[in-house]
Order: sequence, then C-alpha cells, then structure tokens
Amino acid sequence: MTKAGRQSKSTRLNRPNFRKVYARRASRIVKCFLVARKVNQMRNRLSFAALSMSCLLGSSLAPIHVPQSEIDATNARYASFGLKLPKGGIVLSAPYDPPFSNRSFIVPKEWIESNSPWFGGTPPATVSASDLRQDLPTLRVIMENAYAGWRTASARGWDWDRWFADWGSGLVRRGDEQISPAVGLAPWNSLQAFQPDDHSRPLLNGFGSHSVSAELASQPLVTCSSMRTTVSGDVTLPEDDAGKQPHRVLRWDGAKLLPAWYVAFPDRFGDAVSISCGTQVIPLTMTAQPKQNGIEEAYRDLGDGLAYIRAPASFSYENDDKFETMLGAVPTLEHRRVVLLDLRGNTGGAAPDGLLSKWFSEAQIGDARFMGRRFGTRSCYATGIGFNLGQILSANLEAPLSAENRVLLQAQLDAIGDDSADQCAPKPVSVSGKRDLRAHRFTVRRSDARRTRVIAIVDDHCGSDCEGLAMTLSVLPDTVIAGTNTYGAIGFVLPGFFVLPHSRIPFEIATARDDNYGDGRSESNYGISVDVLLPTEESATIQSLRALAVELSR
Repeated sequence: MTKAGRQSKSTRLNRPNFRKVYARRASRIVKCFLVARKVNQMRNRLSFAALSMSCLLGSSLAPIHVPQSEIDATNARYASFGLKLPKGGIVLSAPYDPPFSNRSFIVPKEWIESNSPWFGGTPPATVSASDLRQDLPTLRVIMENAYAGWRTASARGWDWDRWFADWGSGLVRRGDEQISPAVGLAPWNSLQAFQPDDHSRPLLNGFGSHSVSAELASQPLVTCSSMRTTVSGDVTLPEDDAGKQPHRVLRWDGAKLLPAWYVAFPDRFGDAVSISCGTQVIPLTMTAQPKQNGIEEAYRDLGDGLAYIRAPASFSYENDDKFETMLGAVPTLEHRRVVLLDLRGNTGGAAPDGLLSKWFSEAQIGDARFMGRRFGTRSCYATGIGFNLGQILSANLEAPLSAENRVLLQAQLDAIGDDSADQCAPKPVSVSGKRDLRAHRFTVRRSDARRTRVIAIVDDHCGSDCEGLAMTLSVLPDTVIAGTNTYGAIGFVLPGFFVLPHSRIPFEIATARDDNYGDGRSESNYGISVDVLLPTEESATIQSLRALAVELSR
C-alpha cells in the first residue's frame, strides 16, 4: 500500500472523525424514525414500516417535483375537452410526498409512456442501485394500501417485511452502481412465482407470464397429478384446482367437431411434453398460436347470414369509438344468424360492453357483467394510480369527445378531486355476481333458432378486458368461446399505473381480486377455458372459422 493510501485509510479510521460520522448517522436515523412516527399519526396514514425501512436503507426521501410546464400541459389537455378540473388541477408539484390524497402518485402520462416499451417508449438501459433503493418505500406504501394481493400473499405465508428488507439490503451492497432493471427488479420474480399475477409488475419486457395450451393425445381416465415440461421439469397438478386440470372440449379440425382434452399452464414452464394421470402417461402437443399482425378493427359479411368482426388490438377510449362507429354503420347486424367476434391478440383496456346490446337485452348483460366474487380495497392510493391508467387509455383522444367518453373522463376527474376526510383510509370492497362462469353451458345446437349466435374467438394474447368481454359473453344465451385459453391477466384485476420516483421505472398494480368461476381455481396465468379448441393454424383461418359458424348455426 502506498503512503498516500495508508494516510487515507488512517484518516478514515481516525476515532474523532469516526465518532462524528457515527453521530451524524445516528442522529439522521433517530430523526427519520421520529418523522415516521409523526407522519403515521397524521390523517393520511403513511406506512410506518415503509418510512422506517427508508431510514435504515439511507433513503433521502428527497421530494420529486414535476415541472410546472408539465403540470400545465396535463391540465390544458383535459380542459380542452370541456371538462371541469378539480380544485388545484390534476398533477401535484410533489406527487410522492405526504400528506397523501386522491391526487397522490398522479404524474404526466409521458412519464409512464416514455419509460415503457409497451407504449413505444425506451426504458433506461441501466438504473442506479441507490435510486431504486430509495424507491422501495414508495413501492411499499402503494402496495400495502392498494394491492389486492397483499393480504392474500400474507395469508399464505409471504413475509412482506422480509422481502422488502432483503431487496433493500441487496441494493445497499451495490451502492451507486449502475445496474440493469432486470437485475435491480429480480426480487419481483420471486413474488410472481409465489403468487402469479399478471396485472402487477414492472411495465418492462421480461416480466410476467401468460397461458399456453397443449392437447392431450387421449382421454385421461382419472385426475391428473403432474405434467412434464421442458423448462420446469415435472409440475404438480393439484386435484382440487380445476384451472390446472385438463379440460374436456370439442376439437374443430376445419370440417368436424370431435371430443378432445387440453391443458393450460403458464408459458414460463416451457413446452409441455406429457401429463401423468394415474398409471397413464399421455403425450401432449402444444397448440399453435398464430401471431396476429397489424390488428385493426374490421367487418366482413361472410354471406348466408354470417358475419365476421375483428376487434382492435386494444380497447383504448379512442379505439372503442372507432369500433362502435364501424359497427353502427353495418345494417341489420343484430339479425345475423352467426357473428364471429375475433378477439385474438387484443390486450384489453376498456372493453365496449355496449356492443353486446345488439344481440342481448340490457337486463341480460347486467346479470352477466359481474360473475363470481370480487374483492378489493378502495383508498386514495388506488384512486391516484387508477387515474394514471385512465390517462393512458385516453392518450390519443381529441376533442370533441363522444358522450360516453365525456362522462367517463369527468367521473375520473371528480374522483381525484374528492377531498373528504377519510379518502385515504383503505376500505375493503366485496361484490358478488348473480352467477359465475360455471353457469356457462355450451351446446352444439342453439336453444333458440331465432337468436343470433355469437362465437368469440380467443387466444393466449386476449388479455385483461378482452378476457372480461369474453367472460361476460360466455354466460349469455347460446354463446360459444373458441380458440385456446386466454392470456390469464384475470384473477387480479383493475390495475393502477404509477412510476417509481427516482429510477422512473413504470409499474402496474392490481387493486382487485376475482374468483370468476366461484371455485377458487387458478385464473392468473391460466385464463378462461374454451368450448371449442382450435389447436392448429389451419383450424383458425377465416375459411375454417366460417365453416365452424355454419356447423354451430344449425
């Protein structure tokens, strides 16, 4: 060691200096804990554990300010629609600071869009470990007060305190090192493995999982116990989980319907090779999932009373307007013998349920809209991040707004403007529908020959509100679900969007949990089951689908 190096080391270990450093750190920690306790007693309760963790990790809790120009631009955009803004506008200058309100965590939509590849943005190639470390208290506050999976994970043995502490300690060891988002967010994968939830994750590529399907070579004679896969090896299949067990369906080969069995599972398992059912070891063949390219809403008259409707790639507010305008121009659509509603590749958003009124009564749709049971939490935390999602869904709207979108956006503005005294106190919410998905009864023949038969075509990329539309449709009379299991973004729903303040990593968090089948089966990463399996690319072509429509219209 050089003389300079020895002197430097000696200086760092000098007892008086060490005492001063220790005293400063101890003073900061004590002060931070006192602030945490004081804030915890405020009307808008901040998680004491989150602030305390911030102290121990050395987070500065420095305010993150939104430039006034960006605040003004957000206000101006909503004002241009002729909407009434809440008192004080939409975006706070320091949206991450307590005391919290319904406007906390709301940021300009560009903060989300520019940092997520989902919206054409460019995520950072690296983030500072120290920045991400300082973001953990914010993440915890939002999750603890808005995440629908917080208590479900705790009930199954998940230790949130330990998880956040271990995550923070790992980042502390990296200091100010620049790391990839994948490395910095790696602990998220352990949570997803414990509690699959495709509506809660960083809005970056490489996070989350969706369903894929495989067809059984023969009928299983007993309940299946395990499945062999190329990545996860042998995967246990619980006997009491209908979502993980094989489904009995009819298989369409382009000309006829035949009995078949298939199983759905998360794509992170790899391809399925075989399934064990008692003494049987049945080979599995992966179903084809043709990629839907250049998806745009479309209508085609297939002749003989048959119609084909192609849904857009997502149900944004703008796309919904275009979609409904297109269908409104189609004469006598409500009197077609069969309608093929192609939902493949639709990533969700805000599905236009009104479209179903062409074939079903409002009473029928109302009874079908809520199925099974929904549990969630209502609080200012959920309100703010929910408004961020609304900003994304309305990103391309221009004035004048449709009447429906005007009502929708004004309701969102009114919600964040609510300043009632208990706005931030988390309130449990529970809703039960009149039926669940087990009420769906598919038959090859229609029960009423005068009724339009709607056949929804789905695949493993029909997700979120696309799945919601398919589920609503499935419990309406004489409907059919054809294709393969849907994406599996259900189970945990109603996501809110936000951005971590220092690293600027965008996130979504589910604020409600659903049991759509009413029997507790796996839905997230598994999706909803189909009536008619389309196992090959050939079986899913427009010519094959038309033939299926003829077969199911008899």
